[in-house]
Amino acid sequence: SGQAEPLLRDVKAQFGIEDFRLILDESTTTPDLIDRNIIYAKLYVKPTRAVEFFAIDFIITNSGASFED
Repeated sequence: SGQAEPLLRDVKAQFGIEDFRLILDESTTTPDLIDRNIIYAKLYVKPTRAVEFFAIDFIITNSGASFED
């Protein structure tokens, strides 16, 4: 969640999200899930009244992927 928090704060500041909460820790990702290579997170979003729809794409990449672009 260390990299996600700054991104979500930026979205909050610029795109009409009133608040958010990201839970990505041992309460959501148990040792059993880690053993099965699964990360489980909960993202709560409080939109502004103007927002009617959220579209979020999750893209799984290989471990060597570069996100510089």
